[in-house]
Amino acid sequence: MSGPTSGNGAAVRTIRHLTLAATLPLLLTACGSSGSDAAADWSGTMDTLASGEIVVRNTDDPLWTPEEAWRAVEDLRIGSATSDGPDLFGAILSFDVDAWGRIFVLDDQAQEVRIFDSGGAFVRTVGRRGEGPGEFIQAGSVDLSRNGEIWVMGMSLGRVSIFDTTGTYLRGERTNAGGMIMKPYRGGFDPMGRYNVVVRSGGMRRMMKDHESIPVTAEEREEAVKNLEWFTSQGGTIDRTKFPKSKPATASFFIDDERNLWVERQVAAADGDDEGRLFDLFDAEGRYLGTLRLPFELGWSIPEPIVREGVLYGVTSDGLGVPYLVCASSNHKALVRSSNPWRIAPFDREARSQARTRSHTAFPRRMSPTRWRPAGSTGTMSRT
Repeated sequence: MSGPTSGNGAAVRTIRHLTLAATLPLLLTACGSSGSDAAADWSGTMDTLASGEIVVRNTDDPLWTPEEAWRAVEDLRIGSATSDGPDLFGAILSFDVDAWGRIFVLDDQAQEVRIFDSGGAFVRTVGRRGEGPGEFIQAGSVDLSRNGEIWVMGMSLGRVSIFDTTGTYLRGERTNAGGMIMKPYRGGFDPMGRYNVVVRSGGMRRMMKDHESIPVTAEEREEAVKNLEWFTSQGGTIDRTKFPKSKPATASFFIDDERNLWVERQVAAADGDDEGRLFDLFDAEGRYLGTLRLPFELGWSIPEPIVREGVLYGVTSDGLGVPYLVCASSNHKALVRSSNPWRIAPFDREARSQARTRSHTAFPRRMSPTRWRPAGSTGTMSRT
């Protein structure tokens, strides 16, 4: 299938688009080994090719022991299907979390940012729909700078709107978006605090783990065809003979603040209750840590989940498609990484909320998901 394309406008000042293909290798190689004891317990292999690429082969044996395995428990949910207040979201396109646990949510339909405290109480709204200073059209993301400023990418207007935490508009910065619209926007701050600066890496790390093939059922094929009726109604054709016999092993992935890679598993149709809930975790070296089952669905990982100090934030939805911002901790404990092994420290929400001198670091976190789609579709795609 072919899709629409857009060109870029001229770059202004120092804001440039982030090259995500180069970001992932940097993040995976940024941290060193977690300790010689962990390496001794690991049953996989790690080889460096002549090209410099590092190939990590994992077995099914996790590095975590049963006592060290993460167990997630939901402890916060923001959203409502019946409210007419700020907890009624149209579509959560992007969000970020600051050092005090405050959550900044960009609602795509309302074109505004809503701030909630660490307990889920509404604080204030920032920005609004429009073309003037401090207003957005087709806003693509909300990100927090190291000094606490709120940066909202307004792609169709080709600018970033910047606010302080009280909601006061500070300034706007021109970008090279040039009217191009990408939702959610894949840029953001890098580990150095730079916004949309190209990140280059000196090498690539490839991680592998065996998995059982998951067949594509006849029901799933028919559902895929039905979901493309808007495409076929415009003259597009689908070659059913090119449908894959099995699904990809993974659905999406993201990286947490400890540089662990979270990989969402594809599941069989018979295991639908696990869809969007099962994640295989790998450490910064690429070693398989174990599998975590979430108490809620984070399928597609859009917007991408955030993990800060052992606390997971993400967006889920109910059977009616109503979005919710959810938060989970590990049995109400934060996992703190020492040199080795992983140890569990008491989770203290009050202490975390009072840590007002802690510096906030935002990480690139918007990685493209990979979802199964039927092959062999031809024609021109357009959606109105």
